Formats: sequence, structure tokens, C-alpha cells
Amino acid sequence: MTDRFLFRFSPEDDFPPFPDEAAQRHSHDLASLLSILIEAARCNVIDAPGKAPDDPSIVDEFGRLVGAAHGFEVAPDVPLIDHLWTHGEPFRRGEVAERLRDSSKHSAMSVDGFLALYGTDVESPILYGPNMMPFRVSQAIEMPSGIPGPFLVLVGCRLAPDGRAEAPFAYAQPIFHGRRFMPVASELERDVLRALEQLQVALDAQGADCRIERVIGKPARRDAPTIELTISRQDSVIRTVRFAVQADEIMTPPSHEIGFIVTPATWADGGFVTWLEHAILQ
Repeated sequence: MTDRFLFRFSPEDDFPPFPDEAAQRHSHDLASLLSILIEAARCNVIDAPGKAPDDPSIVDEFGRLVGAAHGFEVAPDVPLIDHLWTHGEPFRRGEVAERLRDSSKHSAMSVDGFLALYGTDVESPILYGPNMMPFRVSQAIEMPSGIPGPFLVLVGCRLAPDGRAEAPFAYAQPIFHGRRFMPVASELERDVLRALEQLQVALDAQGADCRIERVIGKPARRDAPTIELTISRQDSVIRTVRFAVQADEIMTPPSHEIGFIVTPATWADGGFVTWLEHAILQ
């Protein structure tokens, strides 16, 4: 039996694993779970214009997340796809509680549920977004400091002792914009991504494809998000360029894996653009 990743955040009611059970039993915080789901859904990738929908939408991005949910379980043999909702209404009208009660009857461990929501503002513990009622969690919404929305928010849900669903915590990940659920760590990174989308269009006109990937996991840096560009022509890779985006001016030297560090200064003075042109054309 192969190991299966368990998408869960509530460890307190776990039972010891059955003999020979291969499922992973450790829990993960909501930020890590959201990062894992984003990567599985390829929301951290912007494909070349010739290989992507002409007008990506928020519906497309949620569709990616739902598609990726097929690859995870919230408990052994309990699929995440049946415990993930993309609106707050199922929680309010009791659908989430009903599903968790039913699944818990057939599981040897507690069963979690999750809401993946789009929001524009967070005032913990309340999430605000367009065309939706404000959503309140019972304890706190965690988020990175110093960067405004929009956000992709993962809300963790579990059964309360009285059988109702509760949503104690959520994590709000800043994203590029509502049609691209790519994680960002600063407004500078959003500016860089907008410029890279223009680069994609320019290269497409020259018959070359440019894929943008926000690296999650290794070899991503902890102190600065890592972006990788893959330039290709007729599916043959011509060049791979990797750089990091650091929103402060604390200079971290480039490494073997990272060719350049974009800072507010190198963005403003054109240093990054000059380096990128050289890196692509070399």
C-alpha cells in the first residue's frame, strides 16, 4: 500500500493507526494545506498564452482547486472532494455539518471539512468579499502582515460536541488577483507578475512560449518568493530563468539556484529588467 496524504487540521481526536495502515496520520496547519492544494491545482503556474484559456476566470481557478481535491483524503477512504466547498452558504444552511456527521460514522478518526473562499478584505475573524455575505470564523483568520487582498482563504471546519459544524480558524493567502490564485508575498511581487504577463505576450508574438511558475517547496527561498520562467519553442526548452522577489532592501546575495533578487530598488531603476533581458537572450 502506498502512502496517502491526509488533508486535515484537527489532531485531537485521532486514534492510533490500524496495523499496516499506510495513511499519514499527522495533521498540518491551514497555511501548509492551502499551499499544498494550490500546488496540486497548478494555481502557482501561469501557462504560456498559446497553451492557456484566453480569458481565465475565477470559476476556472476554483475548478482547478476542486479538480486537485480528488487527489486527497480527509481520512482513510474519505475523499477531500466530498468535504470541500467553494461558498459559505453550505456552512450556514447546515450542509457541511450534515456531511461531517455522516462521514464520521464511517471513519475511525475525526473528519474535517474545508471552505475555499475568495475575499478582498480581512478583519479577523471576519472575511469580506464581493457578492457574498461576510464570513465569520469563531476564533481567528491568520494572514501574512503588510499586504492587502485579494485573498484565497481556506477555512477549517469540524464537528462541535452538539453536532453542529464549527469553523474555528482560517488562513488568508494573498494572491495575484481574482482570476489568478497565484500566491504573492508583496505588492512588489504583484507588479513583477504583471510585467511577466506582458513578457509572455511579447514572446508569444515571436513564436516562443513562456511559462511562469511561483516555486512552492524546494528550491524556494524562505526569505523571498522564487519565480521560475521556462522559455520554450515547439515544446523544446530554450532557457530556464529563476529569480526571487524580496520586498525589503535587505540584500541577500543570489545563489546557484537563484540568479537575481528583485528588490524595490532594482525594480524601480530597471536593474531587474536589464538582467532579465540578458538572461533570456544569452
